[in-house]
Amino acid sequence: MDINPEEAECAGWIEVASKKKKLAERADCNAGNAPTSATGSGKGGSRTAASQNVLRRVVKASRIPNLPRDHFKTIIRPRGGMDVKKTDLLIFKRSLAKAASLTAEQVFDDTLCTNPFQNIFVVATPFEANARAYARVQEISMSSTVIGLAAYVAASDNTCKGVIRGINVYLSDAELTEMIVNRRNPDALGVRRIKKTPTVIVLFDGQKVPQHVVCDGVRYPCSLYRRQVDVCYACGDLGHRSDVCPKGDEQKKCRGCGMQSPSPDHQCDPTCAICGGAHPTADRKCRKRFQVPYIVRQRRRRRRRRARRGSDTAGGEEGLAEEESFSSAHRSRSASRGRSRSRGRSGSKSRSRSRGRDKGSSRSRSRGRSGSKSRVQKQMSCADKVRMNIPSGQKVTQGILPEQKREQSEILMLKKENAELKEAL
Repeated sequence: MDINPEEAECAGWIEVASKKKKLAERADCNAGNAPTSATGSGKGGSRTAASQNVLRRVVKASRIPNLPRDHFKTIIRPRGGMDVKKTDLLIFKRSLAKAASLTAEQVFDDTLCTNPFQNIFVVATPFEANARAYARVQEISMSSTVIGLAAYVAASDNTCKGVIRGINVYLSDAELTEMIVNRRNPDALGVRRIKKTPTVIVLFDGQKVPQHVVCDGVRYPCSLYRRQVDVCYACGDLGHRSDVCPKGDEQKKCRGCGMQSPSPDHQCDPTCAICGGAHPTADRKCRKRFQVPYIVRQRRRRRRRRARRGSDTAGGEEGLAEEESFSSAHRSRSASRGRSRSRGRSGSKSRSRSRGRDKGSSRSRSRGRSGSKSRVQKQMSCADKVRMNIPSGQKVTQGILPEQKREQSEILMLKKENAELKEAL
């Protein structure tokens, strides 16, 4: 969620980060004082599988290391070909604190780490004064060597960026902040212009970018900010820019074909490493040079989870429907057999006795029906007996519904588990 100082021409989002932290602390205090009832805690080519893997690796390696969410994070970009992988971090941290006029006690809670892929340093501090001091550092001295730096404060967590276009280039950032960061745009936190262009970046609280932004009473369409994939025009690698490139001219390679140390009159058929198109890597013609924003990735993950849950639920419902249809068909077949047998036997018994006696005929019919019911209850398929763990020779004298079958199987499973637990004890 950071913006390069070359794009915004500022020391970073220090004011916004400070405001976010104060709001978070105030919310925590209000939550702590409130009574609680419980405690708890592109153009030219389609993207291939190889290009997708390249872009995925670049995006993953370009993320800021995991640091405390409530800390101010200062991004430090070294100049002069300094390689962060070969730098003594202890000496660098002390030199940085000295250049920022901070004592060892003041920087005791600060954390320094690196991102070798981007060739940058990241300093996390819980103190706003330290973050401001780090952002003002322009050079440090290490072992009698002066190294230039470009530092800025990254935007705080749980924020997102939007882009509005067509803003007057003569308006300063302070004037834009006054016209945008107000009650007309309740989620707006800060405003930064991209160099001297009419494009302005607006920082919003939360993970949702509004469709429009009101600037001094004028409504501008707002779109989601998409960060471009960093590409080095010096060495041709992805992940970092030429201002922080740690490689020399001898390691330079062509951005089109990847040839090492190409000659000045080198010509080739370029192939983009991101989209596979017929243009240099990360060229302006490439439509895939933009990274997928975090909030978009988060929405896609949620959709995939909902799709998985829906498929699992649908599969369970289909299985239950098949089981119910099987049991209902079995009951209908057994009932039809019982009715046919009861009709035949009741008819024979009634004919053998006197036809004029109604009581006798009613008794014979009732006997026939009761006998048919008992015979229907006794007739159980072998599959049902195996499912209920009933021996083949044992007779069943009571009809069992599918719900009762499931309950009995669960009871048997519980009994087995209890027996195993008793043996283990």
